[in-house]
Amino acid sequence: MSTKSSLVSGPSFHLFEECFDPAKNVWLDLGGCDFEATPRGLRIEIPLAIWEVIRQHSPACYDLAALNDAQLQAEAEKRVDSQRADYQADLDTPSPEIERRPSPAFSFFNRHARLPREEHLAHVLDSLRTEREAQSALLQRIAQLKAARRPAPAEVADSPVDSAAPLKHGQ
Repeated sequence: MSTKSSLVSGPSFHLFEECFDPAKNVWLDLGGCDFEATPRGLRIEIPLAIWEVIRQHSPACYDLAALNDAQLQAEAEKRVDSQRADYQADLDTPSPEIERRPSPAFSFFNRHARLPREEHLAHVLDSLRTEREAQSALLQRIAQLKAARRPAPAEVADSPVDSAAPLKHGQ
């Protein structure tokens, strides 16, 4: 079973996430592209058409980052109510089976919906707080990178990738 979650792909590229990557990185497989590798860096030629496709498919989500505690509480309550309603609807759906037993996947994804509402809410709120912190940290990192000075054209020639003998694709 693959742990890749595709964001976008084409004949010569695949942009994906690894399902269990706690850092939430994205990965790019490129076929038929030129590259240079040194002990200090890697330079990859990405065709502009592929770049334009992949840059529009970011998994980044910032919907919780700007929420205050009261708004986060309201979002948690909305999600809990929806999850509990879905859980109950699934349990109430008639089944041709004589004895209805939820599947392991159903049980896993709905494990908190079986708890009393306040416990369920506590789990969801804790999860949303963690996700809000991660989103805020990502936005801060993006702002830092945007604020960083870009090298002047003369400095580009002295980049770490150029400072060691390159290994070109095919060598």
